Amino acid sequence: SARLQEGTYRVAIANYARAAGRVATVQVASWDDGVLGTKSVTLGAATGDDPVYAMFNVVVSKNAQNGKYSATLAPLAP
Repeated sequence: SARLQEGTYRVAIANYARAAGRVATVQVASWDDGVLGTKSVTLGAATGDDPVYAMFNVVVSKNAQNGKYSATLAPLAP
């Protein structure tokens, strides 16, 4: 069975085909903290299944005392 794992997750999008010039918006939220971030990008040429538009790094951590998971955003590397 799939379980949430601690770590950093890169959220990125690909422009499969024919979406050049369209705006894609990604929003990351958590149950406890609500919206952590919202970012939009104007898509360029098709990228197929290559997710070249990095939007967020989401860091998932687990509190050792209560076993509860939390998510925060970390800066994207330049």
